[in-house]
Parts: sequence; structure tokens; C-alpha cells
Amino acid sequence: MKKAQISTEVMYSVGVMIMIFLILIGISFNRRVEIKKLDDFYEKRNECLKLANFLTSIGSFGQFSSANGSSIIGGIEINLKHYADVFDYGVIVVRDPSESVKTVEATCTFNANVTSTLNLMPGSYLIQHFNNIIKIKIPGGFKYQTPIPY
Repeated sequence: MKKAQISTEVMYSVGVMIMIFLILIGISFNRRVEIKKLDDFYEKRNECLKLANFLTSIGSFGQFSSANGSSIIGGIEINLKHYADVFDYGVIVVRDPSESVKTVEATCTFNANVTSTLNLMPGSYLIQHFNNIIKIKIPGGFKYQTPIPY
């Protein structure tokens, strides 16, 4: 065998190993992106279910009630990390502010009668039930007042 022939075989073997390495990196990157999207979805889903639980509990337990049914005057405080749209037909959509295709949304339902759609931004809110009205209060005052028809 000639020396040139040995170096060509070595270069071929190194090239094959580099190709295998690049394929493995691509697979790893794709899985990491999928896991991040799934984590983002579960975070939004958890926030959606928490908001739905609070609205359903306050609506069903009645005046001066909290999520666990105990009598309170202050209401229930909830902190939102994402935008939430509460629709009057019993659906909540938790989303990011951007409308891009890559955005992941979480949807859930609740069982309370609201008369208008609410668009909530990230922040702290106080949910109260007083005089058959569910009120969602932001630090500056009452932002939304939703009468509950009986």
C-alpha cells in the first residue's frame, strides 16, 4: 500500500464521523426545541386552569366567597404571567402577546356566567364576588365588572 492511499481512507473515516456527529447534534437540537414548547404549553395550561378554577369557584359559592368556599371580604388574588382572554361563552385562552406562528396557546373552560369578554394582561388581579357581580380588580381600581345573571 502507498501512503497516499492510507491518508485517503483516514480522511474518509474522519468525514463519516463528522457527519454522524452533525446528525446527532441536529436531533438533539430539535428535541430541545420540542421540550421547550411543551414546557411553555404546560406553564400556560396551568395558569389557564388556575384562573378557570377561581372563576368557577367564586361564581358557584356566592357572595363574599373564595376558591375554597370560605367566607372572605377581600377576594382571591391571582398573578398572571401571560395574557389571558376570558370569553363570555366559558372559554379562557392564555397566550403570549405576540401573534406569531411560533406562539403556543393554552385553552380551557370554566363554569361561570360572564356577560363580556375580558382581556387580562400579565400582573396581579383580585377576583371578588359581591352583589351578584364578579369583579376583577387591578391595583389601580376595578377594571372589569361582570354581572352574573341568576
